[in-house]
Amino acid sequence: MVSSPFVSHNPAVPAAFLAWRAQKARERLEGAAGAEARASVLRAGFADMIRSAQALLEAEVQEKAGPRYARWGDRQGYRNGSVDGWIVIGGRKVRIRRPRLCDADGHEVELDSYAFLHDEAEMDETMLIKVIQKVACRGVHRGLEQDQPLPEGTVAYGDSRSSVSRRWRQLVEDYVQGWLTRRLDDHRYLAVILDGKGFGDHLLITALGIDEQGEKRVLGVWPGDTENAEVCVALLDELEQRGLDVQRGVLVITDGGKGIIAAVRRKWGEVAILGRCQRHKRTNVLEKLPKGERAWVQRALERAWHEPDPEQAESELRTLAAQLEERWPEAAASLREGLAETLTCQKLGLDADLLRALRTTNLIESVFSGVETFTRRVCRWRDQGQALRWAKLALYEAEQGFRSPVAGPAAMARLAQIITAEIAGRAARSGELRLVS
Repeated sequence: MVSSPFVSHNPAVPAAFLAWRAQKARERLEGAAGAEARASVLRAGFADMIRSAQALLEAEVQEKAGPRYARWGDRQGYRNGSVDGWIVIGGRKVRIRRPRLCDADGHEVELDSYAFLHDEAEMDETMLIKVIQKVACRGVHRGLEQDQPLPEGTVAYGDSRSSVSRRWRQLVEDYVQGWLTRRLDDHRYLAVILDGKGFGDHLLITALGIDEQGEKRVLGVWPGDTENAEVCVALLDELEQRGLDVQRGVLVITDGGKGIIAAVRRKWGEVAILGRCQRHKRTNVLEKLPKGERAWVQRALERAWHEPDPEQAESELRTLAAQLEERWPEAAASLREGLAETLTCQKLGLDADLLRALRTTNLIESVFSGVETFTRRVCRWRDQGQALRWAKLALYEAEQGFRSPVAGPAAMARLAQIITAEIAGRAARSGELRLVS
């Protein structure tokens, strides 16, 4: 190693520093040599795979056509030279010369080994893994080249940016379609959380269900807006068509969108216990206040929402709305709108774990935080289809990571009892009203 003249001849530079620089230089050289050695081994391995594939093709030709130039009555075809072809190795198409067989009429005989090596399933799997690992479509080629460098003279293709993008779009649709259309009648869902999420200019609605064991499942994702009642009715219709049974009662937590609330009341009015996300309500109220006034209002909201007595909590919220009315009437109106529904879980007397989980739509928000990490490389959402593809794949991957139930068996059994009692009480009150009328 040649040192800098300043470092070599300057007596003020400690000898220990010079030794450290020399060691680092040796490590860099050794690292480069190691990387080249690894690439050399990988290239040799790639060449071996190509030779093995060629040998497999030749073995099938030998089996079907018999030894070259030999008479053989059981032959299934005749050798007919070779043509350009490709096989899939390491997620890429690799160009080879493949042997040909023809029958007595001159028609080509298909080689089973070539059909097997020609299968693009490995490419699909490789592309999907790369995208799940957050590799941009334009970076897949570079990643494959690093994982499996090509031997000299080998031509590989099919991993360009456009090819990867086109392949993964179709693959996502095939990959998650069965998941998003699965039947829902194999579980009873005690709670359904509905929330909207923006992807650029596009809005998607996600439904998350919690079953009797406290397990979470993504029920679906649709293009739309929780302010649009017709869209929301359509998605509830789809859930019912897939077998979602809410006739024994269900707790529905929403982000407060008027459309989704109207749809729930229209479709499930008699059996749905409607709750509203406290976090969304807090955001809506604080946005209508000057920044200097938000801290004390937020403290008042949190104090009320953590009050064990729901009647006291509602009284505190109405008092807060009255305090806001004179100077900030819009904030007061926002707080009063749906105020009782923000206290639904407290009024039901849910166990602490369920109260913490269901007082907001945070269960969906936490899933979407993973979606945002997953889609962080997407700079521009071109259309709704693109947003849906990314959301579907990311939500699918997020669901595979669900591990802990929302609450234990005792808490879930108690929630089922609470829902049953609430729906029965509604039916009784409704019957009494009909008798009076």
